[in-house]
Amino acid sequence: MNICFVTPRFPYPVTKGDQLRAYHQIRCLSRRHAVTLVAASSVSVDAAARAEMERWCERVEIVPVGGRQLPLRMIKGMVLSDLPLQVLFYAATNWRTRLAEVLLAKQYDVVHLSLIRSAPTAWDVALPIVVDLVDALERSILSRSSRVPMPMRLAYDFERNRVARYEVEVCRRFSAAVVCAQADADALDTPNVAVVHSAVDTDRFAFAPEGREENLVMMTGNLGYEPNIDAAEWFVQEVWPHIRRAVPEARFRLVGARPAPRVHRLARYPGVEVVGPVGDMSSYLRTPRVAVCPMRCGSGIQTKLLEAMASGVPVVSTPLGNEGVGAKHDYEILTAQEPETFAGTIVGLLGDQERCLRLAKAARALVEREFSWELHARRFEAVYANAIATYNHVSSAADQLRTPRSSN
Repeated sequence: MNICFVTPRFPYPVTKGDQLRAYHQIRCLSRRHAVTLVAASSVSVDAAARAEMERWCERVEIVPVGGRQLPLRMIKGMVLSDLPLQVLFYAATNWRTRLAEVLLAKQYDVVHLSLIRSAPTAWDVALPIVVDLVDALERSILSRSSRVPMPMRLAYDFERNRVARYEVEVCRRFSAAVVCAQADADALDTPNVAVVHSAVDTDRFAFAPEGREENLVMMTGNLGYEPNIDAAEWFVQEVWPHIRRAVPEARFRLVGARPAPRVHRLARYPGVEVVGPVGDMSSYLRTPRVAVCPMRCGSGIQTKLLEAMASGVPVVSTPLGNEGVGAKHDYEILTAQEPETFAGTIVGLLGDQERCLRLAKAARALVEREFSWELHARRFEAVYANAIATYNHVSSAADQLRTPRSSN
């Protein structure tokens, strides 16, 4: 297939979940298909990053967005439209124009849109279009809004109401929509939504259950992302004191990009270390005895959970953190909800290497079976094929309706 791949952020270097998903989608799909990338970017893209994407794409187009006119455009859009703010930010005329030029230069079989932010660029494009929502954004915002203070909560509610309408409209407008977890598909409740799980690079995150640091607990992820900030605060403030009372020598390490000031302040607690961004997350995941995924809000699949499971470190998660993966409790993962139960589960693992190994082996087997990027790409190919068939069927039926019948 000839695939035109549209993203609201340049997919490389990978710092956020949507970039990770888009990068590996392009990397795997390019083995069998011709991929053209049309990426918006609010920051400059260096030569090395562009070269990395040119390894996989036959054409790479970068469209600058933002600029000095952005605040005025956002204000006008808030008044004159009901588009979500994050869509208004990317609704730049030059992005739509560049995509139209790309689509005229070659015959494409399908257009892949990453996130609802990309939707305005292809609103009137006469091709099969698949939009990768990743998760149900309105559901995610709703779960986060109750965790943030006023007046930020008002901003969340303002955006949620706009997203709720727009998200459903996008699903109905395009040939197919994709999310990464069944709970998100259920929340959208529209017939053309498919579930394609996110995945993990099982080669990079190699299975290494041995040689781990005793009593080291770790959480990874984007530490500037509100659900991760909330999870880190809850764990350190509510769970960690119980662990330290039981295991005074226990240490907790936070590793990930963009640590918010609230995350940095957690280093004041005894035994807590904030590392921040690292060049190679896989090497850090070879060290902890236990990984945690203490999510209380958000949606979709937790990449941190998959990376830990692939690496051979047993994971303790809240039920919400495990929702997208669906690992079996006490077989591939351990789940707990209340602070004391969560802490007790971790303390039990710290003293039971045999159980750690058993959980790690089962978790790795699950990842290899269900969450490889190659399998992810194959599932997307099936979505593309179905979208193309549906689009052609609808187009054929429309042509027949427009063709006048001859009379005898």
